[in-house]
Amino acid sequence: MKLTPEDPKMTAYVLDELCEFDNARVAMALEGNLALAEESKAMSEMAALLSGTLGTDQFTLGEKRRKAIFKSGRRPDTAVLVSDHKKRARRQSLMAMAGVAAVVTVGFMGLSKLGVDPPLSSGVGATGQGQGDGEAGVAAADLPLLSQFSTDVVRNVQDLSLRLPLSLQIADPSLVERVLIESGKLPGTDHFRVDNWVNILQAESKPQVQVGPVGVSSELGLCPWDHQKVLLLVNLQGGDNPHENVSAQINFDPERVESVRLVGESYTPESPKGDGGVLLGNQSYFYEVKLTGFEGKLGQIDLELETGTQTARGGMLPLDAVVREGEELSDDFRVALTLARFARYGRTEDGDLSQIAAEARDLLGAVQNAQNRYALDVILLAEERLQ
Repeated sequence: MKLTPEDPKMTAYVLDELCEFDNARVAMALEGNLALAEESKAMSEMAALLSGTLGTDQFTLGEKRRKAIFKSGRRPDTAVLVSDHKKRARRQSLMAMAGVAAVVTVGFMGLSKLGVDPPLSSGVGATGQGQGDGEAGVAAADLPLLSQFSTDVVRNVQDLSLRLPLSLQIADPSLVERVLIESGKLPGTDHFRVDNWVNILQAESKPQVQVGPVGVSSELGLCPWDHQKVLLLVNLQGGDNPHENVSAQINFDPERVESVRLVGESYTPESPKGDGGVLLGNQSYFYEVKLTGFEGKLGQIDLELETGTQTARGGMLPLDAVVREGEELSDDFRVALTLARFARYGRTEDGDLSQIAAEARDLLGAVQNAQNRYALDVILLAEERLQ
């Protein structure tokens, strides 16, 4: 996503009035551009200062407008917000100028009524410095930043070589269906492990690298629940049969990746146990990745099939820092993301079920795999029974 300092989306982002998806897009663009990040920080400080001077209602959509936008229960549409900000830009500028002029005028009037006491000492010294530090006004530390974006990078992981777990369990949507039909409620949180729901995905696209009977593919997209990270979807495609002596590992570049973790609750990716090198058919994973930049290669996925102590075949899939969004995303990624969001909702009620169901409904018109379609149907059933 390309942004300029004059882009109205910058204003909408600073005022925290973008939808969740577009807020993540802008935050990602800022994280990859130091100049824009500084501009965002300056705009946040200015918004906070002017809000305190003119009143915060001058920097919102207004109660009537907000009620109209939120009537359907969704975040404001980006196009509406950008248009609204364009219309209000000149008015807000004039109001800001008037407000600053009023502050300056009042300040001079106040100063004109004050007497000037003689200095307590002949020099500035420590006393003068102390008065400067304690003078009234708006201190930088007191300005609340409306954007939580930070340009600080803390590298917390050095060794980013992770083995792919080969035997993740697959969630059972039929159990959720039965409980919904019988009780009208969702089952317990143990039935909503995010990694198991992502693993329902049966990739319909062809693998990008094929090593014998096993293929591997990957895709990078935005993370809707953490705008500072992206989601890496990895698919190991082994068909219906298990395959022995399989080794798959992601090797990230520590200079390009700040942190990474497998999305889910039931597995520790750093030290997977119990695989025994056996790939159980198809496996799908989401990794949350925090990047240090959006260009070049992030690393690679190494896939090997071994016979005894000899490596029979191997392949390597490069990972490029190309973050897809919207219509650029494959149906596989969209299905996995919809399943992950539903599982998160089942665990903590995080997210909007109606939006998740709308995405599932849209995907049903595109995907063909029966397992994918069944899981999406269960999401629609949940929306019907719970709302």
